[in-house]
Amino acid sequence: MASAGFEESADLGAVRAKYGVPDPMAGCHTILATGEVIEGNSPAAAMRKLLADRPMINGISLPGMPAGSLGMSGEKTEPFVFYVIQDGTLRAFVTE
Repeated sequence: MASAGFEESADLGAVRAKYGVPDPMAGCHTILATGEVIEGNSPAAAMRKLLADRPMINGISLPGMPAGSLGMSGEKTEPFVFYVIQDGTLRAFVTE
């Protein structure tokens, strides 16, 4: 991720609390990018869409550690759904 221009946070709990990331939306990584939080094994394409569109949300999440996602073993068996982190309401941001 660093080579794609993103910086990963070391203090996940504090960042998640500050940006309102509910526990079910937590991933194995938390990344801050120009004021948005990005949770989970999100590929750079989803992050770039967030930064290009600049929706009025706190960030996005690919919860858990789905097989076949960035850095995870196994094969991708279904589309990944990236969810909006905003007000606790579960809604899709993008599906890849």
